[in-house]
Amino acid sequence: MSWRRPGFGVAWAFVAAVLAVFCSHVAAARDSRPGIVLHRKVPRSVLLALDSRKDKQRDDPQQSQPDQSADDLAAIADKQFRLVEMALTETTEVRHNSVEQSDMLQTQLLSNGESISVLSQLAATVKQMKAHVNQLETHEKLCRKRLADAKGEQASMAADTRMANTVADQ
Repeated sequence: MSWRRPGFGVAWAFVAAVLAVFCSHVAAARDSRPGIVLHRKVPRSVLLALDSRKDKQRDDPQQSQPDQSADDLAAIADKQFRLVEMALTETTEVRHNSVEQSDMLQTQLLSNGESISVLSQLAATVKQMKAHVNQLETHEKLCRKRLADAKGEQASMAADTRMANTVADQ
C-alpha cells in the first residue's frame, strides 16, 4: 500500500494542514457573511421530521457519520495524496512559467534600455559630426579666401612685372 511508504506521513500531514486551513477559511467566510435567510415552503410533517433528525445529530454526532473501513480510508488518502501531488506539480509549473516570463520581461526591458542608450550615443555622435563639419566648412572658406588672395596677388605681381618690362623697352 502506498500510504505505508516512508515520507507518506509528512505528505498526509501536509494534506491535513491544507484541508484545515481551507476549512477555517470557509468557516470564517460563512461567519463573516451577513445573515441571509432563505425560505421555502415545507409541509408541517416534513418540518417536524427534519427537526427531530437535527436533535438526534446534536445529541450523538458519532452515529450520524457512517463508519468507513481502513481500505476506504486508504483509498481516500491515496486519492487526496495524488490530488496534492498534482496541485504541487501545477503550482511548480506556474512558478516556473512566472519566473520565465519575468526573466523575458527583464531581458526585454534591458534590451529597450540598451536600444535607448545606443540611440542616445548615435545622437551624440551625429552632433559631434555636425560640429566637425561646421569647422571643416569654416576652414574651407578660409582656405578659399587665402587662395583667392594669393591668386590675386600673383596676378597683380604678373601685371606689375609686365608693366616693368614694358617701361624698360621704351
